[in-house]
Amino acid sequence: MEKRWKKYCSTIVLTALLTTIMVPAVSADDTDDQLAEYRRMQQQLKDDIANSKKEINNLTMEKNKNLQSLKAINDNLTQISQQIDLLNIDIANAESQIQVTETEINNKQQDLDGRLAIFNTRLKEIYMYGDVDFLEVLLQSSDLTDFLTRFEYLRYIAENDQRLLEEVKILKQALEDEKASLVTQKNDLEAKKAEHVSRSEELKVASAKQQEIISSIQGDIDEEMAMLDAFEEESNKIATQIVNLQSKNGTAPSASQFVWPCPSSKRVTSSYGMRTHPIKKTKSMHTGVDIGASSGSNIVAAAPGTVIMAAYNSAYGNYTIIDHGGGLSTMYAHQSAFVAKVGDTVMAGDVIGKVGSTGLSTGPHLHFEVRINGQHTSPNPYIGL
Repeated sequence: MEKRWKKYCSTIVLTALLTTIMVPAVSADDTDDQLAEYRRMQQQLKDDIANSKKEINNLTMEKNKNLQSLKAINDNLTQISQQIDLLNIDIANAESQIQVTETEINNKQQDLDGRLAIFNTRLKEIYMYGDVDFLEVLLQSSDLTDFLTRFEYLRYIAENDQRLLEEVKILKQALEDEKASLVTQKNDLEAKKAEHVSRSEELKVASAKQQEIISSIQGDIDEEMAMLDAFEEESNKIATQIVNLQSKNGTAPSASQFVWPCPSSKRVTSSYGMRTHPIKKTKSMHTGVDIGASSGSNIVAAAPGTVIMAAYNSAYGNYTIIDHGGGLSTMYAHQSAFVAKVGDTVMAGDVIGKVGSTGLSTGPHLHFEVRINGQHTSPNPYIGL
Protein backbone atom coordinates (compact mmCIF):
# COMPACT_ATOMS: atom_id res chain seq x y z
CA MET A 1 0.00 0.00 0.00
CA GLU A 2 2.87 2.37 0.76
CA LYS A 3 4.29 1.84 -2.75
CA ARG A 4 0.92 2.61 -4.25
CA TRP A 5 0.68 5.83 -2.22
CA LYS A 6 4.11 6.82 -3.54
CA LYS A 7 2.94 6.08 -7.07
CA TYR A 8 -0.21 8.10 -6.43
CA CYS A 9 1.83 11.04 -5.09
CA SER A 10 4.04 10.95 -8.16
CA THR A 11 0.94 10.98 -10.36
CA ILE A 12 -0.37 14.05 -8.53
CA VAL A 13 2.93 15.85 -8.97
CA LEU A 14 3.03 14.98 -12.67
CA THR A 15 -0.58 16.12 -13.10
CA ALA A 16 0.18 19.40 -11.36
CA LEU A 17 3.25 19.95 -13.50
CA LEU A 18 1.39 19.24 -16.72
CA THR A 19 -1.45 21.52 -15.65
CA THR A 20 0.99 24.26 -14.68
CA ILE A 21 2.99 24.17 -17.88
CA MET A 22 -0.11 24.31 -20.09
CA VAL A 23 -0.35 27.64 -21.86
CA PRO A 24 -3.30 29.05 -23.81
CA ALA A 25 -1.58 28.95 -27.19
CA VAL A 26 -0.29 25.52 -28.10
CA SER A 27 0.26 23.80 -31.40
CA ALA A 28 -1.81 20.84 -32.54
CA ASP A 29 1.17 18.56 -31.95
CA ASP A 30 1.59 19.85 -28.42
CA THR A 31 -2.10 19.31 -27.74
CA ASP A 32 -1.90 15.77 -29.08
CA ASP A 33 1.15 15.09 -26.89
CA GLN A 34 -0.61 16.44 -23.84
CA LEU A 35 -3.73 14.41 -24.60
CA ALA A 36 -1.59 11.30 -25.03
CA GLU A 37 0.13 11.91 -21.68
CA TYR A 38 -3.15 12.60 -19.90
CA ARG A 39 -4.66 9.45 -21.35
CA ARG A 40 -1.65 7.43 -20.26
CA MET A 41 -2.05 8.84 -16.75
CA GLN A 42 -5.79 8.21 -16.93
CA GLN A 43 -5.15 4.57 -17.80
CA GLN A 44 -2.67 4.26 -14.94
CA LEU A 45 -5.22 5.72 -12.55
CA LYS A 46 -7.86 3.38 -13.97
CA ASP A 47 -5.56 0.45 -13.15
CA ASP A 48 -4.90 1.87 -9.68
CA ILE A 49 -8.64 2.32 -9.11
CA ALA A 50 -9.27 -1.29 -10.17
CA ASN A 51 -6.51 -2.49 -7.83
CA SER A 52 -7.94 -0.42 -4.97
CA LYS A 53 -11.39 -1.85 -5.53
CA LYS A 54 -9.98 -5.36 -5.61
CA GLU A 55 -8.08 -4.73 -2.38
CA ILE A 56 -11.17 -3.21 -0.74
CA ASN A 57 -13.18 -6.24 -1.81
CA ASN A 58 -10.54 -8.62 -0.38
CA LEU A 59 -10.35 -6.66 2.87
CA THR A 60 -14.14 -6.54 3.13
CA MET A 61 -14.32 -10.32 2.66
CA GLU A 62 -11.66 -10.76 5.35
CA LYS A 63 -13.52 -8.36 7.63
CA ASN A 64 -16.81 -10.22 7.10
CA LYS A 65 -15.09 -13.52 7.85
CA ASN A 66 -13.73 -12.09 11.11
CA LEU A 67 -17.13 -10.58 11.89
CA GLN A 68 -18.64 -14.05 11.60
CA SER A 69 -15.98 -15.40 13.97
CA LEU A 70 -16.67 -12.52 16.36
CA LYS A 71 -20.40 -13.23 16.21
CA ALA A 72 -19.78 -16.90 17.03
CA ILE A 73 -17.57 -15.90 19.98
CA ASN A 74 -20.09 -13.35 21.25
CA ASP A 75 -22.99 -15.80 20.81
CA ASN A 76 -21.02 -18.34 22.84
CA LEU A 77 -20.20 -15.67 25.40
CA THR A 78 -23.88 -14.71 25.66
CA GLN A 79 -24.85 -18.36 26.11
CA ILE A 80 -22.26 -18.87 28.84
CA SER A 81 -23.34 -15.63 30.55
CA GLN A 82 -26.92 -16.91 30.55
CA GLN A 83 -25.74 -20.21 32.01
CA ILE A 84 -23.81 -18.34 34.71
CA ASP A 85 -26.97 -16.38 35.54
CA LEU A 86 -28.91 -19.64 35.86
CA LEU A 87 -26.15 -21.13 38.01
CA ASN A 88 -26.24 -18.05 40.25
CA ILE A 89 -29.98 -18.58 40.70
CA ASP A 90 -29.44 -22.28 41.51
CA ILE A 91 -26.64 -21.41 43.93
CA ALA A 92 -28.82 -18.78 45.63
CA ASN A 93 -31.66 -21.32 45.90
CA ALA A 94 -29.27 -23.91 47.32
CA GLU A 95 -27.93 -21.39 49.87
CA SER A 96 -31.48 -20.45 50.83
CA GLN A 97 -32.44 -24.12 51.22
CA ILE A 98 -29.30 -24.73 53.29
CA GLN A 99 -30.28 -21.85 55.60
CA VAL A 100 -33.81 -23.27 55.96
CA THR A 101 -32.39 -26.72 56.67
CA GLU A 102 -29.91 -25.31 59.21
CA THR A 103 -32.79 -23.54 60.96
CA GLU A 104 -34.75 -26.81 61.09
CA ILE A 105 -31.68 -28.64 62.39
CA ASN A 106 -31.24 -26.01 65.13
CA ASN A 107 -34.92 -26.30 66.06
CA LYS A 108 -34.70 -30.09 66.23
CA GLN A 109 -31.48 -29.79 68.23
CA GLN A 110 -33.23 -27.52 70.73
CA ASP A 111 -36.15 -29.97 70.91
CA LEU A 112 -33.71 -32.84 71.39
CA ASP A 113 -31.75 -30.91 74.02
CA GLY A 114 -34.97 -30.13 75.91
CA ARG A 115 -36.18 -33.72 75.86
CA LEU A 116 -32.71 -34.98 76.80
CA ALA A 117 -32.68 -32.57 79.73
CA ILE A 118 -36.02 -33.91 81.03
CA PHE A 119 -34.97 -37.48 80.39
CA ASN A 120 -31.63 -36.97 82.13
CA THR A 121 -33.34 -35.34 85.09
CA ARG A 122 -35.58 -38.37 85.48
CA LEU A 123 -32.62 -40.72 85.20
CA LYS A 124 -30.73 -38.68 87.78
CA GLU A 125 -33.65 -38.84 90.20
CA ILE A 126 -33.93 -42.58 89.74
CA TYR A 127 -30.19 -42.92 90.35
CA MET A 128 -30.26 -40.69 93.44
CA TYR A 129 -33.45 -41.94 95.09
CA GLY A 130 -33.54 -45.48 93.86
CA ASP A 131 -37.07 -46.96 94.33
CA VAL A 132 -38.55 -43.85 95.92
CA ASP A 133 -40.70 -43.25 92.94
CA PHE A 134 -41.98 -46.82 93.09
CA LEU A 135 -42.61 -46.44 96.85
CA GLU A 136 -44.34 -43.10 96.33
CA VAL A 137 -46.52 -44.63 93.66
CA LEU A 138 -47.32 -47.51 96.06
CA LEU A 139 -48.07 -45.27 99.02
CA GLN A 140 -50.14 -42.82 96.97
CA SER A 141 -52.17 -45.57 95.36
CA SER A 142 -55.60 -46.21 96.88
CA ASP A 143 -55.52 -49.86 95.95
CA LEU A 144 -53.67 -52.41 93.88
CA THR A 145 -55.51 -51.47 90.73
CA ASP A 146 -54.63 -47.82 91.18
CA PHE A 147 -51.04 -48.83 91.83
CA LEU A 148 -50.81 -50.85 88.64
CA THR A 149 -52.42 -48.05 86.67
CA ARG A 150 -49.97 -45.49 88.02
CA PHE A 151 -47.04 -47.82 87.49
CA GLU A 152 -48.08 -48.52 83.89
CA TYR A 153 -48.45 -44.77 83.24
CA LEU A 154 -44.93 -44.12 84.50
CA ARG A 155 -43.57 -46.90 82.28
CA TYR A 156 -45.47 -45.46 79.30
CA ILE A 157 -43.95 -42.02 79.91
CA ALA A 158 -40.45 -43.46 80.03
CA GLU A 159 -40.95 -45.47 76.85
CA ASN A 160 -42.53 -42.52 75.07
CA ASP A 161 -39.63 -40.28 76.07
CA GLN A 162 -37.23 -42.84 74.68
CA ARG A 163 -39.21 -43.14 71.42
CA LEU A 164 -39.42 -39.38 70.96
CA LEU A 165 -35.71 -39.08 71.58
CA GLU A 166 -35.03 -41.64 68.86
CA GLU A 167 -37.43 -39.91 66.44
CA VAL A 168 -35.80 -36.55 67.02
CA LYS A 169 -32.37 -38.05 66.53
CA ILE A 170 -33.47 -39.74 63.29
CA LEU A 171 -35.08 -36.52 61.98
CA LYS A 172 -32.06 -34.48 62.93
CA GLN A 173 -29.78 -36.97 61.16
CA ALA A 174 -32.01 -36.79 58.07
CA LEU A 175 -31.74 -33.01 58.13
CA GLU A 176 -27.98 -33.27 58.55
CA ASP A 177 -27.85 -35.59 55.55
CA GLU A 178 -30.04 -33.20 53.53
CA LYS A 179 -27.78 -30.30 54.47
CA ALA A 180 -24.70 -32.27 53.42
CA SER A 181 -26.39 -33.07 50.11
CA LEU A 182 -27.28 -29.41 49.59
CA VAL A 183 -23.74 -28.33 50.43
CA THR A 184 -22.39 -30.85 47.93
CA GLN A 185 -24.87 -29.61 45.33
CA LYS A 186 -23.88 -26.01 46.03
CA ASN A 187 -20.19 -26.86 45.74
CA ASP A 188 -20.83 -28.60 42.42
CA LEU A 189 -22.71 -25.52 41.20
CA GLU A 190 -19.88 -23.27 42.37
CA ALA A 191 -17.39 -25.46 40.50
CA LYS A 192 -19.48 -25.30 37.33
CA LYS A 193 -19.81 -21.55 37.74
CA ALA A 194 -16.04 -21.23 38.15
CA GLU A 195 -15.55 -23.20 34.90
CA HIS A 196 -18.06 -21.00 33.08
CA VAL A 197 -16.52 -17.82 34.45
CA SER A 198 -13.08 -19.01 33.34
CA ARG A 199 -14.43 -19.82 29.86
CA SER A 200 -16.23 -16.47 29.80
CA GLU A 201 -12.97 -14.65 30.51
CA GLU A 202 -11.24 -16.61 27.74
CA LEU A 203 -14.02 -15.67 25.31
CA LYS A 204 -13.83 -12.02 26.37
CA VAL A 205 -10.11 -12.03 25.57
CA ALA A 206 -10.79 -13.74 22.24
CA SER A 207 -13.56 -11.25 21.48
CA ALA A 208 -11.28 -8.31 22.26
CA LYS A 209 -8.56 -9.72 19.99
CA GLN A 210 -11.10 -10.30 17.24
CA GLN A 211 -12.29 -6.72 17.63
CA GLU A 212 -8.70 -5.53 17.29
CA ILE A 213 -8.30 -7.55 14.09
CA ILE A 214 -11.55 -6.15 12.68
CA SER A 215 -10.56 -2.60 13.66
CA SER A 216 -7.20 -3.09 11.97
CA ILE A 217 -8.87 -4.41 8.82
CA GLN A 218 -11.35 -1.52 8.89
CA GLY A 219 -8.40 0.85 9.18
CA ASP A 220 -6.92 -0.72 6.06
CA ILE A 221 -10.28 -0.43 4.30
CA ASP A 222 -10.59 3.24 5.30
CA GLU A 223 -7.06 3.89 4.07
CA GLU A 224 -7.76 2.06 0.82
CA MET A 225 -11.04 3.96 0.41
CA ALA A 226 -9.20 7.24 0.94
CA MET A 227 -6.68 6.18 -1.68
CA LEU A 228 -9.51 5.19 -4.04
CA ASP A 229 -11.19 8.58 -3.53
CA ALA A 230 -7.88 10.28 -4.19
CA PHE A 231 -7.32 8.23 -7.35
CA GLU A 232 -10.81 9.03 -8.61
CA GLU A 233 -10.42 12.71 -7.77
CA GLU A 234 -7.22 12.85 -9.78
CA SER A 235 -8.86 10.85 -12.54
CA ASN A 236 -11.67 13.41 -12.67
CA LYS A 237 -9.14 16.25 -12.79
CA ILE A 238 -7.35 14.60 -15.68
CA ALA A 239 -10.70 13.99 -17.39
CA THR A 240 -11.39 17.71 -17.08
CA GLN A 241 -8.01 18.49 -18.61
CA ILE A 242 -8.72 16.11 -21.46
CA VAL A 243 -12.08 17.77 -22.07
CA ASN A 244 -10.39 21.18 -21.95
CA LEU A 245 -7.95 20.00 -24.61
CA GLN A 246 -10.70 18.79 -26.90
CA SER A 247 -10.88 20.36 -30.30
CA LYS A 248 -12.08 23.97 -30.24
CA ASN A 249 -11.75 24.14 -34.01
CA GLY A 250 -14.47 23.37 -36.48
CA THR A 251 -18.18 23.86 -36.07
CA ALA A 252 -20.22 22.13 -33.43
CA PRO A 253 -23.06 20.04 -34.84
CA SER A 254 -26.47 21.68 -34.76
CA ALA A 255 -29.35 20.33 -32.73
CA SER A 256 -30.87 18.93 -35.92
CA GLN A 257 -27.85 16.66 -36.33
CA PHE A 258 -28.45 15.01 -32.94
CA VAL A 259 -30.27 11.71 -32.48
CA TRP A 260 -31.88 10.16 -29.39
CA PRO A 261 -29.05 8.40 -27.47
CA CYS A 262 -31.09 5.38 -26.25
CA PRO A 263 -33.10 3.86 -29.13
CA SER A 264 -34.88 1.24 -26.99
CA SER A 265 -36.52 3.71 -24.58
CA LYS A 266 -37.95 7.24 -24.58
CA ARG A 267 -38.73 7.17 -20.84
CA VAL A 268 -37.10 10.14 -19.08
CA THR A 269 -36.87 9.36 -15.36
CA SER A 270 -35.09 12.54 -14.27
CA SER A 271 -34.78 15.86 -16.13
CA TYR A 272 -32.01 18.44 -16.31
CA GLY A 273 -32.04 20.95 -13.41
CA MET A 274 -32.27 21.07 -9.61
CA ARG A 275 -33.65 17.96 -7.96
CA THR A 276 -33.51 15.86 -4.78
CA HIS A 277 -30.80 13.25 -5.33
CA PRO A 278 -32.37 9.74 -5.29
CA ILE A 279 -29.52 8.31 -3.16
CA LYS A 280 -28.02 11.22 -1.22
CA LYS A 281 -31.48 12.75 -0.56
CA THR A 282 -30.07 16.26 -0.90
CA LYS A 283 -30.93 19.09 -3.28
CA SER A 284 -28.41 19.24 -6.10
CA MET A 285 -28.02 20.16 -9.75
CA HIS A 286 -28.79 17.31 -12.13
CA THR A 287 -26.42 18.02 -15.00
CA GLY A 288 -28.11 15.81 -17.57
CA VAL A 289 -31.18 13.71 -18.28
CA ASP A 290 -31.78 10.13 -17.12
CA ILE A 291 -33.37 7.72 -19.56
CA GLY A 292 -34.72 4.51 -18.00
CA ALA A 293 -33.98 1.39 -20.06
CA SER A 294 -33.32 -2.30 -19.59
CA SER A 295 -29.77 -3.34 -18.75
CA GLY A 296 -27.72 -4.16 -21.84
CA SER A 297 -29.74 -1.93 -24.17
CA ASN A 298 -27.75 -0.07 -26.84
CA ILE A 299 -26.39 3.42 -26.21
CA VAL A 300 -25.63 5.37 -29.40
CA ALA A 301 -23.63 8.49 -30.19
CA ALA A 302 -26.00 11.48 -30.23
CA ALA A 303 -23.88 13.25 -32.88
CA PRO A 304 -20.73 12.59 -34.95
CA GLY A 305 -17.40 13.03 -33.20
CA THR A 306 -14.37 11.40 -31.58
CA VAL A 307 -14.33 9.36 -28.35
CA ILE A 308 -11.96 11.17 -25.98
CA MET A 309 -12.87 9.39 -22.72
CA ALA A 310 -13.99 5.87 -21.80
CA ALA A 311 -13.37 5.47 -18.07
CA TYR A 312 -14.91 4.79 -14.65
CA ASN A 313 -15.51 6.81 -11.51
CA SER A 314 -17.58 6.23 -8.41
CA ALA A 315 -20.34 8.68 -9.37
CA TYR A 316 -20.79 8.11 -13.12
CA GLY A 317 -19.64 4.50 -13.19
CA ASN A 318 -18.55 3.57 -16.71
CA TYR A 319 -18.83 6.72 -18.80
CA THR A 320 -17.89 7.82 -22.33
CA ILE A 321 -17.21 11.36 -23.57
CA ILE A 322 -17.45 12.23 -27.25
CA ASP A 323 -15.84 15.40 -28.66
CA HIS A 324 -18.03 16.87 -31.40
CA GLY A 325 -15.78 19.85 -32.20
CA GLY A 326 -16.36 23.53 -31.59
CA GLY A 327 -16.13 22.98 -27.82
CA LEU A 328 -19.21 20.72 -27.76
CA SER A 329 -19.10 17.32 -26.08
CA THR A 330 -21.57 14.71 -24.84
CA MET A 331 -21.29 12.23 -21.98
CA TYR A 332 -22.95 8.83 -21.52
CA ALA A 333 -22.81 7.46 -17.94
CA HIS A 334 -23.62 4.32 -15.85
CA GLN A 335 -22.84 1.94 -18.72
CA SER A 336 -22.68 -1.79 -18.09
CA ALA A 337 -20.11 -2.16 -20.90
CA PHE A 338 -18.10 -0.05 -23.32
CA VAL A 339 -18.31 -0.59 -27.07
CA ALA A 340 -16.41 2.41 -28.46
CA LYS A 341 -12.87 3.05 -27.25
CA VAL A 342 -10.80 6.20 -26.91
CA GLY A 343 -9.77 7.55 -30.31
CA ASP A 344 -12.68 6.00 -32.21
CA THR A 345 -14.47 8.24 -34.73
CA VAL A 346 -18.22 7.70 -34.47
CA MET A 347 -21.26 8.82 -36.41
CA ALA A 348 -24.65 9.73 -34.98
CA GLY A 349 -26.46 6.48 -34.16
CA ASP A 350 -23.31 4.33 -33.80
CA VAL A 351 -23.42 2.02 -30.77
CA ILE A 352 -20.87 3.20 -28.19
CA GLY A 353 -21.94 1.27 -25.06
CA LYS A 354 -24.60 -0.65 -23.14
CA VAL A 355 -27.13 0.61 -20.55
CA GLY A 356 -26.26 -0.35 -16.98
CA SER A 357 -26.31 0.77 -13.35
CA THR A 358 -22.64 1.27 -12.49
CA GLY A 359 -21.48 4.02 -10.15
CA LEU A 360 -23.99 5.98 -8.03
CA SER A 361 -27.19 4.59 -9.50
CA THR A 362 -30.55 3.22 -8.33
CA GLY A 363 -31.20 1.08 -11.41
CA PRO A 364 -30.43 0.58 -15.12
CA HIS A 365 -30.53 3.87 -17.02
CA LEU A 366 -28.51 6.18 -19.25
CA HIS A 367 -27.34 9.49 -17.82
CA PHE A 368 -26.82 11.79 -20.83
CA GLU A 369 -25.08 15.18 -20.71
CA VAL A 370 -24.23 17.93 -23.16
CA ARG A 371 -21.28 20.21 -22.36
CA ILE A 372 -20.04 23.39 -24.04
CA ASN A 373 -16.39 24.18 -23.31
CA GLY A 374 -16.59 21.77 -20.39
CA GLN A 375 -19.68 23.40 -18.81
CA HIS A 376 -22.92 21.44 -18.64
CA THR A 377 -25.97 22.80 -20.45
CA SER A 378 -29.52 21.56 -20.94
CA PRO A 379 -29.61 18.58 -23.36
CA ASN A 380 -33.28 19.24 -24.11
CA PRO A 381 -32.82 21.33 -27.29
CA TYR A 382 -30.38 18.78 -28.70
CA ILE A 383 -32.50 15.66 -28.25
CA GLY A 384 -35.94 17.17 -28.79
CA LEU A 385 -37.24 17.43 -25.23
